[in-house]
Amino acid sequence: LALSVAAVLVFGEAPQRFLPHSRVSAAAFAGVDEDCPLLDRRELTGRLPTIIDDAKAFLHRNIRRPALNHGFSREDILLYDPTALGEALVNAVVHRDYSLSGSQIRVFLFDDRVEVRSPGRLPNSVSLENIKLGVHAERNRALATLLTQLGHMSAIGTGVPRLILRLSRELSRRLSSQESELS
Repeated sequence: LALSVAAVLVFGEAPQRFLPHSRVSAAAFAGVDEDCPLLDRRELTGRLPTIIDDAKAFLHRNIRRPALNHGFSREDILLYDPTALGEALVNAVVHRDYSLSGSQIRVFLFDDRVEVRSPGRLPNSVSLENIKLGVHAERNRALATLLTQLGHMSAIGTGVPRLILRLSRELSRRLSSQESELS
């Protein structure tokens, strides 16, 4: 009997002792590129479910929340859909190429965008174009199964078009309509 990589990543004590590249580096920059000063930086380690939760907390803590004033009340405006961000994080963790040991997943927050960078190429026949249509391939089936059982994903291959793209478009339309109401 031998432990699988998925079991070490999800259930192991200190998985980075065996797989040091299985961490997430999170950074919030004060500007639009990596040359800008750092506002916050964290190395997220531990079991993958913990890393996912910690990465979501990092984004929640560091994303700017402009506000609209309505007389005596204030309405915070979300610049990014939390479900879409969570899907991007989980996708990066579950579908990364863990055979590549030279780099970790990186989550970068800039003034104008969030980037989730996952080491490795897209798996199998997945491309940047067809992923938008729901084409998917599980690079790490055991990991996908475990994270699905733990409630982090649905494993039906619709997260990019259904959650990331659709929810981001809907939020963008809402923000645009709010801007036009203020004008």
